[in-house]
Amino acid sequence: MAQGKGSISFNASSFLGGFKKFTNYKMPDAVAKAQFQTGWMVIRYANTKKPYTPREIGDLQSSGRVEVVSTSKILGAIVASDVIVGFNKEYAAKLHEMPKARKVNWTLPGSGRKYLETKLYHYKSDFMRFMAEIISKLAFRK
Repeated sequence: MAQGKGSISFNASSFLGGFKKFTNYKMPDAVAKAQFQTGWMVIRYANTKKPYTPREIGDLQSSGRVEVVSTSKILGAIVASDVIVGFNKEYAAKLHEMPKARKVNWTLPGSGRKYLETKLYHYKSDFMRFMAEIISKLAFRK
């Protein structure tokens, strides 16, 4: 393009190449790592904030797991990950979904049903802030 008086020329190819690398590789990798680490934060909250993960049968608290099971791609870039967060003892779901009306004398005072789900509801801002911090550290570092 011919430049007239008072105009400037700007070559954005370097920026666009860097931006493509950032959006296709750095950002998705940072998001996946942030989701994984936040999953472990949810497990930690389940074990340390009421209602605690029960110890009624065996050691459920130490059976926490976080697993990335799949990723979604748009135009070749990873844009989301599916992460499983939970406890892998066969009775974990039974205790979690126990009816509210059922009275249980938990061996660990402060334990109770919905020990995982309540953390997602009550502490979602903590989890979002934690994820944002991880993403900003990983994706925007040089």
